[in-house]
Amino acid sequence: MRRALLGLCSLLLTQPVAAEPCAMMGLESRALRPDTSVSPEGGIVIGELPTMINDTKPTPDRSSWKVRVKGKEVTAKVDPIAPGLVVYRPPAGATTYEVMNAKNKRAAQGKLAKGTPAALLDAPRVTAVVSGESHGRHPSVFVNVEIEGVPPKTAIALVLSKAKGAALSWGQVSPEASVVNVYSTGGGCVSKFSDGTVVAQPGELVVAFWVDELGRRSRVSPTVVVDKAP
Repeated sequence: MRRALLGLCSLLLTQPVAAEPCAMMGLESRALRPDTSVSPEGGIVIGELPTMINDTKPTPDRSSWKVRVKGKEVTAKVDPIAPGLVVYRPPAGATTYEVMNAKNKRAAQGKLAKGTPAALLDAPRVTAVVSGESHGRHPSVFVNVEIEGVPPKTAIALVLSKAKGAALSWGQVSPEASVVNVYSTGGGCVSKFSDGTVVAQPGELVVAFWVDELGRRSRVSPTVVVDKAP
């Protein structure tokens, strides 16, 4: 019996440890600032963000979303900023407007800022863009944008784009973080990304810009070469 137990213990110790299953993740369209001031050249910023789910994946389809002014539906002008990131422009003549989601619930409300809007943000001071894969139980493909200092207080997103081409991906901004993650497979848990999202590759030439809380784009950073993570 003792030998049997020792043999069983030895077998268990030599077996590889199975990776814990990932939580189910999907995409969900949400306002980066649900109740916000906007500018005529900006608007309400809506992004497709990873979210934990139970049974079926949320669909970030905004085709049935509506814009209302004083309870009446109006024609929405929606401009893309990056894959999975758009801005709902203020309707002409409106000082307040609402964006209603597919369930006819208010996703966000925007009010035109009073007075002269603040100047556009300066370009991000990018020190490095790093693309790679983390190592561990759940490896993750990632792209990080490293900046000098911390983000401006009014920045809500950072967009990474080809130096001469379309936007690749984007990430939300944390107030005190000097690194903005603009792409991540979340330890292998995220299997779906917004249409058009692209992983920046080592050696690629890229630029970056902020999106501020008024829904405006900043000036564009100088060109940076993407580094490969060590």
